[in-house]
Amino acid sequence: MRRKRHNNPDAYGGLAGWLFADVALVLALAFLSSQVVGEVRPEGEPVVDEPSGPVVPESPEETPGPEQIDGTGAVDVKEIELSRVCVGESQLGSLAEVATRVEDKLVELNVPEDSSFGVVLVYAGYREVQPTDSLEVRQDDAKTRAAQFRDTIREWSRLSKERWVKDLGHDGGTDFGCYKLYLLRELR
Repeated sequence: MRRKRHNNPDAYGGLAGWLFADVALVLALAFLSSQVVGEVRPEGEPVVDEPSGPVVPESPEETPGPEQIDGTGAVDVKEIELSRVCVGESQLGSLAEVATRVEDKLVELNVPEDSSFGVVLVYAGYREVQPTDSLEVRQDDAKTRAAQFRDTIREWSRLSKERWVKDLGHDGGTDFGCYKLYLLRELR
């Protein structure tokens, strides 16, 4: 013959009470063992933050150059942005014409003549006062012109042998027939 087992719900309720009591004791001990230490200052005396670690004398600030090398050997390079490099469509294939326009913009920004570049990013403008074509057509045309500019500038004498020249398409903030370039100096 089988016996029926009767579950007594009161047995578990008692365990829950003991568990709650244990948690309350642990929290009370944690609260009592923590301390907030403060200093009482006389009234009217200003509070001055004091450094917690050793005091290091300040060194004069260095003027950052085009490249900054941190302690890990990583190099941060500041890009040179050339806006409104305007070249006519008929002049896009002429390296002399394209290089002259880029050089003129570099002179405006006081970039040293001996600087060489490892990366050139090219964006062609498509902004017009009164657009003649749809937005998609103007953007596609700008991509084509950016590719032509890229192919021409690859032979520029100020580009390093290890170079990356990329046409990234179009820029709506630049006028039609003009280009926006981002140049990164060659790392030595």
